[in-house]
Amino acid sequence: MSTAPQGRFRVSAVAEQTGLTAATIRGWERRYGVPKPQRAGNNYRLYEEEDIGELVAMKKHVERGIAPAEAAELVSAEKKAKAEKEKP
Repeated sequence: MSTAPQGRFRVSAVAEQTGLTAATIRGWERRYGVPKPQRAGNNYRLYEEEDIGELVAMKKHVERGIAPAEAAELVSAEKKAKAEKEKP
């Protein structure tokens, strides 16, 4: 598995974990802003567990027939709602 330091994963490892292709992951990031991985010094994308969760959620929405753009909006709204809920 292709991992990076500090619990972050490169796109090939994320593709294996999610069942998505690396091209799809990059495309969703570019087109819809989901997920927003960090970048290493060499400009490689580094995904965290939260990013992987967003991709899995988006994949499930798309598999149910929701357009990717709408799925991205749903995932972003879910992320925002979760952050609001976790605020003290």
